[in-house]
Amino acid sequence: MGIEESFAAIKGEISQFEADFRPLTQKERGHFFNVQAVRRFRQSARVRSLSSASKKVVGALLGKGLYFGLTPPNKAFIVASHPVLKIIPTGASKELNDPMVEAWLPIHPNIVLAFAGSEFQQIIVQLTEKHVRDYNIVVARRSTEFASTSLALVNSIKRHCGLHRG
Repeated sequence: MGIEESFAAIKGEISQFEADFRPLTQKERGHFFNVQAVRRFRQSARVRSLSSASKKVVGALLGKGLYFGLTPPNKAFIVASHPVLKIIPTGASKELNDPMVEAWLPIHPNIVLAFAGSEFQQIIVQLTEKHVRDYNIVVARRSTEFASTSLALVNSIKRHCGLHRG
């Protein structure tokens, strides 16, 4: 949902509030109808949704092995507003409980935590440059914000994703 859709959703909720209770004052309206407020609302909603994982998701993750992927030297993961990447190989279902499906979450610029394979596995793997690059590009494209310890990496990902704004 983009900023415009978020404004429309807020406007709809405020209209319902005003119909049910009372009109908002101009000061109250100013609190809700500005870009900074919408960004705060969106971030808060995102954090709440991430923190309230469903039992189904938690169960699926607990049924997987725990992998730690290490980047090659001089390569790094970005941090992004949508950092979890679900990897669905050809022939796998889209369900997280499918043993072929993986969930990746970087926990350090050079380390990704991956839920994959079978329960009770704990493995450290060396990733390729392609693994790291593909993760960064996919996550950057679906995120509203991303950053890195390397300005060169941010600029490279922006160019690759067709982003020319700062």
